[in-house]
Amino acid sequence: MALTPALVVLVHGANHGAWCWSEVIHRLESRGHDSTAVDLPLTSFDDDVDAVRSAIAAAGERPVIVVAHSYAGLVVSAGAHDTDGLLFIAARMPSPTRAPAVDPASWQSPEFQSAMIRRQDGALVFAGDPAVLYNTTPRAVAADAASRLRPMYSSVPERPIPNPAWMTVPSTYVVCKQDRVIAVAAQRAMAARADRVFEIESDHSPFLSAPDEITDIVCGRTLR
Repeated sequence: MALTPALVVLVHGANHGAWCWSEVIHRLESRGHDSTAVDLPLTSFDDDVDAVRSAIAAAGERPVIVVAHSYAGLVVSAGAHDTDGLLFIAARMPSPTRAPAVDPASWQSPEFQSAMIRRQDGALVFAGDPAVLYNTTPRAVAADAASRLRPMYSSVPERPIPNPAWMTVPSTYVVCKQDRVIAVAAQRAMAARADRVFEIESDHSPFLSAPDEITDIVCGRTLR
């Protein structure tokens, strides 16, 4: 009996939206794989976790593979326990005993931190050079992506995330070697917690700069 095809649930990072996965979705569809991109509300961490849980629940009895980029690694770790596989892309895989908000300098580059501005209404916005996020992405694509960035009201948790999903669900990690947001060494430290690791020559946004590589990893290494 053939296995039921998995649904790929794609979860974006800070300030982005479901739109950022369009190139990956197109490639998955061309290979016969179903996928859905979650539009995180970015109103609070708990709201973001609820959005991921809802997308997983909507899959019903189908196997689910969740792909998490950057900030979404925290969200998915908190809400994707009932899944069949996790793929982290330049993402956090939080310790069950350490608050993610502790010591951000060990995770984010100074260049990225200086580009993030906290508005008076509490929203976190990106106000830097788009190349920080998209340094290996074609310029026109990077400019379009930068114009779509949203304010983010969600905060990185100041308490540990107990029993993160990666501890019980098979996981794969993608290190982005040209990343100017997250140091490669920091990504490799996270990747040590995953079951499998890939490294690609990409900026922080491989869904735009390296969609073929991301699709290959999803299709060849994480889908049943």
